[in-house]
Amino acid sequence: LALADIPHVECRLTCWYLRTSGQMKKDETREWIGVLTRAVQVLDGSAPLKNFLGVVLTVGNYMNGGTNRGQADGFGVDALGKLS
Repeated sequence: LALADIPHVECRLTCWYLRTSGQMKKDETREWIGVLTRAVQVLDGSAPLKNFLGVVLTVGNYMNGGTNRGQADGFGVDALGKLS
């Protein structure tokens, strides 16, 4: 699931940010949303990142083969912290 597939993602991110950080000036909020939007676009368009995440999923499925965790369709971001 890509962030771009989430309905009204920019609005949702704005609301989440304002709820967690308190009131901010409009200009600061727009700037933050712009930075976050550009970051999402860069990450979403990154073929090397997509390939890397595909390798992580493939290796995880191989390591978990024969268990109920094998052949997963995805993994949590927290799993990336376990890589060494």
